[in-house]
Amino acid sequence: MTAGPLSDLVDVRHLRWQNDGLCKETDPEAFYPLATGGTNGREGKRICAACPAQLMCLDWGLHHERYGIWGGTSVNERIQLRKQLGIREPTEDIEEDE
Repeated sequence: MTAGPLSDLVDVRHLRWQNDGLCKETDPEAFYPLATGGTNGREGKRICAACPAQLMCLDWGLHHERYGIWGGTSVNERIQLRKQLGIREPTEDIEEDE
């Protein structure tokens, strides 16, 4: 693993599942329907249903993501899953330096 600016804060080995995600070959608007004013997320969910990384993506989404389609679930679906599983809502968004 190559050291980078976040190497002390984030162990990126657990993000390797992203290399297998079908989303990397897809327009991001399919996964952020509310932000783009586009679809209701059906296209993103359809892609997730066939994705080999779906379960790892869902796990990431439950613990880290407040917006978008992750692991085939919408924002509201993840809120319900978090309640059922006793997982706290993510509290902070990562901000990039301008």
